Amino acid sequence: MQRINQVVRGKRGVSLDTAWLLSEVLNTMPEFWLNLQNAHDLSVHKPASHIQPLAATRA
Repeated sequence: MQRINQVVRGKRGVSLDTAWLLSEVLNTMPEFWLNLQNAHDLSVHKPASHIQPLAATRA
């Protein structure tokens, strides 16, 4: 229960173990919880705007 409380409060991310736990308790798929965590991580940890894309190379 403490693990879920920490996830809800934003003190901890959803790990593989937590995803399995949530999927068993809530009758969902663990991928659902991991995808939510990945979406959150991508939105929070967006690279700085000063990073330039790589130039295209010709083969």
